[in-house]
Amino acid sequence: MAFTFNMAAERFKTRKQVIIVESNWISTAIYRTQLYADSVQPGFKTNFRHYLEARIDYYEAYRDTLKIQKAIDDADVYGRRLWAIAAQHSRINGNLSATNQMTTALNNMFDTANTRFWGEYERTPASILTLLFLLSVTAAFMIGYTSVEKGLFDWIRAVFFCSFTSLVIYFIIDLDRPRSGVINLDQHQKAITNLRGLLD
Repeated sequence: MAFTFNMAAERFKTRKQVIIVESNWISTAIYRTQLYADSVQPGFKTNFRHYLEARIDYYEAYRDTLKIQKAIDDADVYGRRLWAIAAQHSRINGNLSATNQMTTALNNMFDTANTRFWGEYERTPASILTLLFLLSVTAAFMIGYTSVEKGLFDWIRAVFFCSFTSLVIYFIIDLDRPRSGVINLDQHQKAITNLRGLLD
């Protein structure tokens, strides 16, 4: 049980880190628009604004699968537009350095978003959760059985064991479902929502 809890906690920690990494790459790409001519920057920033809103909507959709998919599709549309602008201006002499830096930032931005999506599917297998439930029930049964043999049921020990075991299993499940429950990623998501200020 301790091993499973630790693994769930590590996955949750990784999800937090991925959000921060994504935020860093989005902000880096936005800043790199300044490497282009003033006439080019508005096109970049308009699409960055839409892309950023799509990534914010992705998290704020919580467990609504339709909204999640729409946010992914929107981000894909505006991501392609950003890439098209960078590719178009890569053919202009003098933009080679700017394009190299922008494409690197865009690549990492897209890759991190993909890592974040698939990271949500990294959860404790159902078979292990089932085993934990069976282990808890068996242990509770043994506590009750040994207490009867002694002729005295230890309510304090039984209540503590059942409560503590249930709490641990609950948090294992909750850590693996950051879109719902008590433990979530709201605080770390602010790293992305705060990027709106870069596009004002």
